[in-house]
Amino acid sequence: MALGTHWEWRGFGEVSHAFFDRYGDLNYQFGPLKVDDLYIWTPDLKVNLKIREGAYGGLKVKRPLGQHGRFQRWSEHPDDLHALPLDKTAWHALATVLGNAGLVLGPYPTDPPGHDQLLFLLERAGCKSLLVRKERGGRWWQGPNGRVLVEWTAINKPQLIVSISLESEDTAAGDDGLTDEQAKADLQAALEALDLNRQALAPMNYMDAVAVWVGGRIII
Repeated sequence: MALGTHWEWRGFGEVSHAFFDRYGDLNYQFGPLKVDDLYIWTPDLKVNLKIREGAYGGLKVKRPLGQHGRFQRWSEHPDDLHALPLDKTAWHALATVLGNAGLVLGPYPTDPPGHDQLLFLLERAGCKSLLVRKERGGRWWQGPNGRVLVEWTAINKPQLIVSISLESEDTAAGDDGLTDEQAKADLQAALEALDLNRQALAPMNYMDAVAVWVGGRIII
């Protein structure tokens, strides 16, 4: 995951042994890490909203900022990472996110809500939840303008499938950040260099995938 404002491409499906050979030659960043993410979903919810278990866990909000072709621009800000149990500030931020989707979260509980109570209150407000169990790793690919984080994810629940993502470096870091055009150029170059266009991957983001799984279907 690339904190900050960045452009991203993601696909779900299968990749070849040749891709893993290319991936293995890249500069190591992190992983493999086992992660359980409980995604919160409604048809009108535009943000990526999830409860992550374990290390670096809590309520996480990833906000879409735009799209250009196959590339999507996202914001992952530290202020959108909330520890459990939720304090009042985090509760009101969550209420705003759900309000934008036409849902009412209600008043802050008497006691700060932890995992189980928060899930109950979200479901009472009209949300559905879906557990996605993953193992993730990330490596850097050097583009013509900046680095691209190539993230490999093996998902084993709710479906055995692989997800590959490309995430540009921050485009909102002042004079040191990339322009949007530079970031998108880096993603395009990474797609070509890693031969991802010829892999059996369906381009979509996680909330697109969750919508498929919530509907009882599988990807590809």
